[in-house]
Amino acid sequence: MTGEYGGGLLGAAVLAVAGSPPGPTPGFAEPDPELGVAPHDGSPLPPPSTVLVTSLAAGGAAAWLVLGRP
Repeated sequence: MTGEYGGGLLGAAVLAVAGSPPGPTPGFAEPDPELGVAPHDGSPLPPPSTVLVTSLAAGGAAAWLVLGRP
């Protein structure tokens, strides 16, 4: 679970739930008017109280993990 794929997702989720500030969205600078999606500019956000981690593997295996702050 902490290998090449699961570890990266789990590491990001742990940092998020610990309150680590997110950076700007890389490679996405302008809002998409058709989808109504705007990129995050890197400004401070309140830390989430709960984070959902999803991981999919070849062959149809899937795992979900919910992390929350104590």
